Amino acid sequence: MSFPGVEHAVGARIQNIRHDDDQAVIDFADGSQLVLRDAGQRCCEDRYLTCDDDLPSFAGAGFLDAEVADSPSDDGWFHEVQFLRVLTTKGIATFETHNVNNGMYGGFDVTAKFSAAPRS
Repeated sequence: MSFPGVEHAVGARIQNIRHDDDQAVIDFADGSQLVLRDAGQRCCEDRYLTCDDDLPSFAGAGFLDAEVADSPSDDGWFHEVQFLRVLTTKGIATFETHNVNNGMYGGFDVTAKFSAAPRS
């Protein structure tokens, strides 16, 4: 599954991929940026991202797409995980988006926001 907004970044050269707590940020060589985050926050949840991949190794790659996939893990303690995959010409960077909740709220709503390069 791709997200609205992602199509603007297809083919762009990646300068940097990083994550800060609850979002994955992709900076492109032309100054544009793509932010992927789980926007499903409700009342009593803790949402965050983790990633074990070597993100600096994706510098210089071409951006192809982003998609989500369900995780087969379920720890039974209201801790849901969904994979967020960033597809590039150098492979796939895989993030895990986590939703720790009280059982009343759950699920994911991963969104993309593309910001074009500033005009000079």
